[in-house]
Amino acid sequence: MKHSWKLLIIGLAIVAGCGHDRELLGDPVPEPEPQYSERDTDSEKFDDYDQGTVAPEDSLAMFSDLRFYGGWYELYPYGWVWRPIVVTGWMPMTNGHWAWTSYGWMWLSYDTFPDVTYHYGYWTYDMALGWVWVPDTIWAPVRCDWYLHDEYISWCPLPPDNVRYRDPWDSDAINPWVTVPARKFKDTQVAQYRVPAKFKSATSDSYKRREPPDPKLIERSTGQPLIVTDVQLDQPLTGSSVPTRIVLPPDEQAIVDRERSGSQFKSSGDRPASKPARDDDGTSNDQQKDKSNPPAKKEEPSKFKERAKDKDSSSDKKSESSKKDGGKSKGK
Repeated sequence: MKHSWKLLIIGLAIVAGCGHDRELLGDPVPEPEPQYSERDTDSEKFDDYDQGTVAPEDSLAMFSDLRFYGGWYELYPYGWVWRPIVVTGWMPMTNGHWAWTSYGWMWLSYDTFPDVTYHYGYWTYDMALGWVWVPDTIWAPVRCDWYLHDEYISWCPLPPDNVRYRDPWDSDAINPWVTVPARKFKDTQVAQYRVPAKFKSATSDSYKRREPPDPKLIERSTGQPLIVTDVQLDQPLTGSSVPTRIVLPPDEQAIVDRERSGSQFKSSGDRPASKPARDDDGTSNDQQKDKSNPPAKKEEPSKFKERAKDKDSSSDKKSESSKKDGGKSKGK
């Protein structure tokens, strides 16, 4: 009986002590929420969205079509960003070609998602999400940074204000720059000629400029006149709740449609298709093989030729002897 009373007293003391500690320390701190929260593209409202910020339906309504080609994520300090569904190793502004227009240089994309991401907003690389697009409502013919050095042209997607990329020739874990020889800048598969950037001119900064390439430079490098692509806009740039889209002439649109239909960046499950390497004249190795003459027949070794001659001579002797025998039989 005495032992039972002692156990009861000890139990009450433990309960009282726990309650006292909870009053002093408070409730346990809940685990912090993850930094990235994916947007539920099927739901119409965000019930769990922070009411202290602007709802994405209001600020991103003009880019609602992008939900069919990727997902929306909340990323500090940008708010909502969009991540496309692409293959591993993809990066912006590598799948397309350049066109000179009345608005300046314009990137005509072969990517299967809408090209508003190359006329609005910014691109940045996140170590967890990869390449993501930061929305903005200001239109431009192209949103990119330029670098001209020696006979090479480099470009990269325009980053947000708080991000600055290194020079193209500086080594970095993520290199956003695409560098090609100036003579290949107007090729419809320009990214095939991408080379590591190597800045050589150290005597003067006049060889290194952060500006778009001058049309005269392209004409001089390619040896061909630069044709202006007649690009039209489907609506005025101001006072619209939907993004302004470009309208290409039929011949240019046909190039984009053809390349887009065979695009190597259709979905995350596709593999990049290997394309034939091209020579400086723009023809592929396969085309060069088709143009070349068919291979000549290999000559037979001399010993086989001698055997063939012996066979021919023996067959001739047999035919002559058969003729003589036939003549004798006829005489008889």
